[in-house]
Amino acid sequence: MKTVFRQIFSISSIVFVLASITPAFAAISTLIPCNAENNCQIYNVPVHSTDAIVDIGNPTIQVQDWGNASAPNVILFIHGFPHAHNIWVEQIKGLNKNKYRVITMDARGQGNSFKPLCQLPSCDPSIGLNFMTGYHSMDFANDIDAIIHDPNLNILNLPNGGKKLFIVGHSYGGGIISDYINAYTANALSGIVFDASIVGPPANANPACAGFPFKGPGLLNNEQNLLSTDLSMSIAATKAFLDASVFNVLLNFYAYPKEHEILATDSMVPPAVRLGLGGRTLFDLPSTAVYRTINKPVLLIHGANDQIILPSADACIASEIPITTPITTKLFYFTGHFSMFEQPDLFNKALTNFIDGIH
Repeated sequence: MKTVFRQIFSISSIVFVLASITPAFAAISTLIPCNAENNCQIYNVPVHSTDAIVDIGNPTIQVQDWGNASAPNVILFIHGFPHAHNIWVEQIKGLNKNKYRVITMDARGQGNSFKPLCQLPSCDPSIGLNFMTGYHSMDFANDIDAIIHDPNLNILNLPNGGKKLFIVGHSYGGGIISDYINAYTANALSGIVFDASIVGPPANANPACAGFPFKGPGLLNNEQNLLSTDLSMSIAATKAFLDASVFNVLLNFYAYPKEHEILATDSMVPPAVRLGLGGRTLFDLPSTAVYRTINKPVLLIHGANDQIILPSADACIASEIPITTPITTKLFYFTGHFSMFEQPDLFNKALTNFIDGIH
């Protein structure tokens, strides 16, 4: 009788918890539209591809400027694959706009930005590496440089001088930072944040980088179907990929509702674009030697329970950065791949402490 009572009590408790969480899902405000009401302005920054044949029409990268143009610290946030700027919703909401000018972007191929797509016979994916047409390392590097120097955004200049530029890259976005530094150095930056970042192939026999490419089971199990042209398979893989990105759905019910909106955003990225984005990480991402050129402070952030990019990737990055370059490492426990909205308070505090500590 006691056993039956315990079972009934246990089931009732679970039902009660789920019933309590469901209203919480509905009550949580998630993503924010970029409009005047939210003090956000959209800029479409002109860009060009190294493969000119894909530059059809007016290719642009969409950039969202959420803040005070007079803020002394500018933070450029770069999202991961295959997302868009909306993953930074907690930074958009949570950072003090008088101190930090928040700028997000949709990287090429994703969100509302230019999606290079070669339709010519010479770009048949079966021919060499032509499936990467429009998605080369130099393309991403040039995009970031174009944003930083866009005269309308005016990122680097203040009437009284003294503006600092920080760049934050999540997952694939960390690889885009590597693209930029490899082509243009880190001289224009005041600090760099790698958040659960992918890494390029090891440049030497460094044991800290022996785990390359540091892919976790949440990525490995879904990687192939993420590129599928079959709609049902693509959606299922994207959903599974997002589920694996969050540490625990029930414990982390604050973060989880965002997945539905991010799933919709991810579905804007066609299979051919996903193939170009995914393929270049094997053939065209700068090697770990790029980290040896970094001469500005670095912050490494990772979720201890990340099943997409393993936390050991941070050890590889840190081992390659010169010993004269300051490094701060933050590991968030009970956190998966989306630490920026799974642990927004910890993330924002780590970010602002890092920025405020740079003089």
